[in-house]
Amino acid sequence: MELDEMKAGWHALEERLLRQEAVNRELLAQRQVDRVRTRLRWFMACRAVQIALAVALVAWIAPYWIAHRGQPALLWSGIALHLYGVALAASGILEALVAMRVQLAGPVLQVQRYVGYLKGWRARIAPWLGLSHWLLWIAMALVLFDVALGVDLWAVKPRLVLAWLAFGGFGLALTVWLLTLAPASVREPLRAGLKRSSIGATLLGVDRLLDEVDRFEQA
Repeated sequence: MELDEMKAGWHALEERLLRQEAVNRELLAQRQVDRVRTRLRWFMACRAVQIALAVALVAWIAPYWIAHRGQPALLWSGIALHLYGVALAASGILEALVAMRVQLAGPVLQVQRYVGYLKGWRARIAPWLGLSHWLLWIAMALVLFDVALGVDLWAVKPRLVLAWLAFGGFGLALTVWLLTLAPASVREPLRAGLKRSSIGATLLGVDRLLDEVDRFEQA
């Protein structure tokens, strides 16, 4: 009889421990999700600034290139900046919408899925936006020279603009080569660094918080 009572007592204790462990897991998961949502508020604020700046760029540059249709260098510079602004705004809006879904998501798996979407998107799109800077700075310089000084730099200093284009083209080609065709010892660290930079510190920190939940559950 005492043995049966001891077995029943151990069984009840084991059930209580399992329930307590489940509660602890749930509390940890909820705490980490709350921290994820807090960090993503900053991410969403940054996206709001990105969208505002991109929309301002498009609103400013659209009338500009339309008014300079007779000056090819300024026309195409304006169009390039316009397209960049549209891409920047579209990317910011998509990322903000996904981040909002994280705020509304319930289970940890949903949060992880949406964070995964954000990381994957930024890892794909951010490098292209970054690579475009090798040539976009030239377009911006041409436009600013015209706006600030009333000078069409291509008309008065074509060799200087060509030198800029050669420099930008070389930098772009070298970057693409390093990321695609360079030896693996050079290529892989660069690609890994570019991926981390593209994803951003905020999302990487969010990912670490979610990894802690997975490690606790697997322990």
